Order: sequence, then structure tokens, then C-alpha cells
Amino acid sequence: MNGIVFFVSGQRGLRSLAALCGRGHGVSCAVVPRLRGEDRTIRETCRDLAVDVVVADDVNDQSFIDILQSRRPQLFVIGGFPIIFKRPLLDVPVLGTINLHGGRLPEYRGGSPLNWQIIEGEPEIGISIVRTDEGIDNGDVLAETTFPLGINDDIQTVHAAANEEFPRLLVDVVEAMDRGDLVGRAQDETVARYWHQRNEEDGRIDWCKDGALRIHNLVRAITYPYPAAYCRWGDKRVRIFRAELASMTICGVPGRVIWLQGRGPYVVCADRAILLTEYSVEEVAAALLPNGVHLR
Repeated sequence: MNGIVFFVSGQRGLRSLAALCGRGHGVSCAVVPRLRGEDRTIRETCRDLAVDVVVADDVNDQSFIDILQSRRPQLFVIGGFPIIFKRPLLDVPVLGTINLHGGRLPEYRGGSPLNWQIIEGEPEIGISIVRTDEGIDNGDVLAETTFPLGINDDIQTVHAAANEEFPRLLVDVVEAMDRGDLVGRAQDETVARYWHQRNEEDGRIDWCKDGALRIHNLVRAITYPYPAAYCRWGDKRVRIFRAELASMTICGVPGRVIWLQGRGPYVVCADRAILLTEYSVEEVAAALLPNGVHLR
């Protein structure tokens, strides 16, 4: 297929863009949001693939739409692009717009779907390629797959696995579309769930309300490259990047820090304790949480 315009912002899009080019599909240009316009990785990857980079201030602005229309695009592909497309933009490509969505559909529509799946304790991660319209991830599902989520997998390993799967799925979709035999799956609206985009404040730990598994899931869902789950020790913020479910059952007052036989810190949750294996205390270099203090 020729005449593909690829909207790209990160590794998901770059890996998938490279896969399309590797299969000989014609990518007219890669559209990059202004905030990523000088990203060296994007620039170098597109240069190596001989794909033009077009930096967009506002993809929904009519002047920008006119620029895209002049390229006579057949298909738009969205790969991690952070802007919602409005109807005039969606009407430009002949074959429509498809999105590489990091969630199982219709259960994980909306924002931060990979993070939410980890937080919710799913045993496997689902990803999808979906036809895009003015709704929120409610178009026909054109391709989908799942992969296992281990108890100690985190958002980094999940992103890495998803970025391995998306290129294959996208090539299959584009080539089926080219042959004229692409069949989509309509979504069941009765089981649809929408999730909001997460922000930093959503990472606050509630030691009194949540059990150890729920907190463990939160920690691994928003560790690097995200700001990390956090709580407070007095007036200082404690960021928790890694944690483990304790091998023994330790109970007590939620939020209490415990060291046992020189190992810790364990922190008591609503049901039992977890072990913090990587954390930082705001404005205190290499600080250790002392035995007996309370986190909130």
C-alpha cells in the first residue's frame, strides 16, 4: 500500500513504522507533535527509513489538514500520538484511520490502558488495532492479541512486549486491507469500560484502604519512565519504584515501617506487608526509612 501517513510519538509508532517500510509499504510522511519535533531518535529513524518528518502544532487546524490533503493519503495510522482527531481530519484519508491501542477492547477504552491493566491485576495484557472515528476507541477491532503478565512484570516490560507485537499486527492489517479481505470485529457496548488518562496525583498510595497486591500492582504499573507511586513520611514525599510481595505474612497498623532481622523496609498494607526494594525520599540523598515510622 502507498500513501500512508503515520502519526508517531514514541517507540510504539517508530517500531511499527519501520515494519511497514520493511515490507515495502509507502509511507508518505511521519507526523510528529511539536513537543517531540526535535527528538533525535524520531529524526534519525525517519531519516534511515527515507520518510519525511512533518512537525504539527495542531493536527486539527484546517491549514495543517490542507497540507495532508495535498499528499492524497490513503490511510492514517496513529502510533502513540497524543492528540484526539476531529471529524475534518478523520475524513481526509480514503481508507480511514486506524489506531494502535494498548488495551483489550471494549474493556479498556480511553487513557493509560497498559497501566490500568497492570493496576487491575489482569493475568494477561491485551492490545488492539482499532478503526478510529469520533468516539472513544469504539470502532471495529481490526486485530488484537494478548501476552502473559507475570507477577513481577512492570510497565517497562509490558511496553517492550507490546512494542514487539504491534508491528506484526499492523503489517497484517495493512496487507489485509490492501488485499480487500480485512474483517473487523464490532465491539460489545454492554461490556465497554472507559478509563481516564492517569496523572501524577493518581499515584498516591492508600496504605489503609488497599491490600499488598493492589499496592504492588500500582507500584509496578507506574514505575520508570513514569513518576512512580508515592506516599508521605512527615512532610516529605517518598517515591516507590520497586516492591515485592513479602514471603512471610507481616501484619499490623497500615503504613507502619518494619525492619526484621536487618531486612526491610516492609510496609504494612490493609491486609499484610510489602517489601520496598527501590525507593527515594524527597530531598534526602540515600535515605533509609527507619523502623517504626508511619507512612501516609
